[in-house]
Amino acid sequence: MTVKRPKWFKEIFISPEATIRDGMKLLNEKGHQFLLIVDGEERLLGVVSDGDIRRSIAAGMSFDVHLEEIMTSDPVACIEPVKKKEALGLMKQENIRYIPVLDKTRQIVDVITWQDFLIDEPVEVPVRQEPVVIMAGGKGTRLDPFTKILPKPLIPFGDRPMIEWIMDNFAQHGFKEFWVTLNYKKNTIKNYFAGINKDYDVGFVEEDNPLGTAGPLQLLRKELDKTFVVTNCDVVLEEDFSEIVEHHKRKGNIMTIIAVPKHMQIPYGVLEISNGVLKHINEKPEMTYLISAGVYILEPEVLDFIQDGQAIEMPELITRVQRQYNGSVGVFPASGSWFDIGQWKDYQEALIKIIGIKGID
Repeated sequence: MTVKRPKWFKEIFISPEATIRDGMKLLNEKGHQFLLIVDGEERLLGVVSDGDIRRSIAAGMSFDVHLEEIMTSDPVACIEPVKKKEALGLMKQENIRYIPVLDKTRQIVDVITWQDFLIDEPVEVPVRQEPVVIMAGGKGTRLDPFTKILPKPLIPFGDRPMIEWIMDNFAQHGFKEFWVTLNYKKNTIKNYFAGINKDYDVGFVEEDNPLGTAGPLQLLRKELDKTFVVTNCDVVLEEDFSEIVEHHKRKGNIMTIIAVPKHMQIPYGVLEISNGVLKHINEKPEMTYLISAGVYILEPEVLDFIQDGQAIEMPELITRVQRQYNGSVGVFPASGSWFDIGQWKDYQEALIKIIGIKGID
């Protein structure tokens, strides 16, 4: 008996007339790193990777550009029947992570990915040297009354507190050194980590007074002597952080801001007018913006812009660095799932989508 593989890849079929905005939504929703551009008969026309979308946005393209304008129209593919060994050799040769399998009419009948060859083999992830700083000193007032009892970093996220989930997420990409900045309910957080064993190191620094969203970095001047990562303790981002750090280094940036798309729909008809005369009415238009994900890659020189004992917010630090190093503050548009779990709505959605459980009513 022949066991048929589930056709999971159909969930990433998309029309060439779909927009970059549509593509970003689908990537975020399905959690894959590429899209298959097909016609009405499910014949392969091209592929669009998360990197294609990222480069398009970085080049200033509109979110309304059609995917057919940025797709690879002659992607590497195999014609069935195909042996996995041959597909693996082709992927190595072309340095790609997936390969569509087509029938004689170019309909997609399968997609082979690197994961197909790693099911029974453990993957060894190289240890990275960059420390990760987690900003965990805030009170989390947006999550009242929850945070009157628990500090925000210890809010449950599945079977672990939020801050532990963030560390584990980085650790799976090779990051093994973590620093946590503390203030509100600091002893509760320290006591939690004193009772668990992990394969990574966790250190703490304490604010005597609130220092803002960037100010606590001044407490780590001696420790942060190389490229480092900063993340808020209330954001969930599913991305390959190792790849992002390497992108930061290749670009020679002093700072890289990880950005995510935010889709917003105006619930009204928007009027376009000229000299008091209606030109067009756009009913409930959807707008897309790139917003900061609350995760940053920084070089040690950034610490020179933070004065000892003074509070500073991250937007102000970014502005100071940008003035001095114009052109060296980069943006990395991420396509993975992102949630600001400092808000109840996003917290509930993240529990459902990432953890797979129903949130707290």
